[in-house]
Amino acid sequence: MEILRRIAKFNKKEIPDEITLKSQKVQGQSSSSFLDLFKPFRMAMQTLVQFYAWTVMGLVYYGVALAADDLGGEIYRDYILASLVEFPAVLLAIYLCNRIGRKKTVIGAMALASAACIIVAFIPTDKGQGLVTFRVIVGMIGKCGVATSFDAIYTWSVELHPTVIRSQGMGLLQISSRIGAASAPWVAKGLKPVHPYAPFLVMGVSSSIATILMLVLQETKGTKTAEVIEDGTDRAKDVVADFHKGSHGTNPKVNLGYSDKEEFTKF
Repeated sequence: MEILRRIAKFNKKEIPDEITLKSQKVQGQSSSSFLDLFKPFRMAMQTLVQFYAWTVMGLVYYGVALAADDLGGEIYRDYILASLVEFPAVLLAIYLCNRIGRKKTVIGAMALASAACIIVAFIPTDKGQGLVTFRVIVGMIGKCGVATSFDAIYTWSVELHPTVIRSQGMGLLQISSRIGAASAPWVAKGLKPVHPYAPFLVMGVSSSIATILMLVLQETKGTKTAEVIEDGTDRAKDVVADFHKGSHGTNPKVNLGYSDKEEFTKF
């Protein structure tokens, strides 16, 4: 309450004395473990899809940076450009997550990165400076796309996991992203002797698969945070049903109603 009163004071508001915080026992979930990420089936599906998506994002994020010298331009300039696109990527992630939602932001940016990697794979570097410049531009678009997606999925995954297993879930996803990052040199450099197109093609196809798989995950913008596993699986059940019906609406049971917003923002 002291923290809330300081927040209210900063916003030039006042919390009435009769408003207090009470400890609330969470029903239906007394304890949790790492295994709860994989049961029931809907929670396992959600965990595995995110695990794969985070692995691919780690792979493509670092893979594009490591393959900057293969874009055909000047190695130091291209590496600097691949780093500079991080700034608009962060701003885009913040804006789009609040504007269109987490799901559309992550999937849209990942689809853009996938398309860019596949296009780069088939642009030759020995057919003139014009194609080389185009290859570099498309490569930077791909890096911006995967950086935006990587920034946005942090928020999305935090909100997808119920409170009782959020720390375990995010820990697992951090590990998966490191697996992807550790694989990046083997893809970006190790596959080049196999075929010049192989590195970007592998990253592009992997990103396409991740984009498709993430369609089964639910949107979390404007919804209450899941507290127990049952909440998370109910939302997964609803989004799968909507997906089969061709509906992309959110589950009304978990929408944050206007009255709740009004009460929350009053202070």
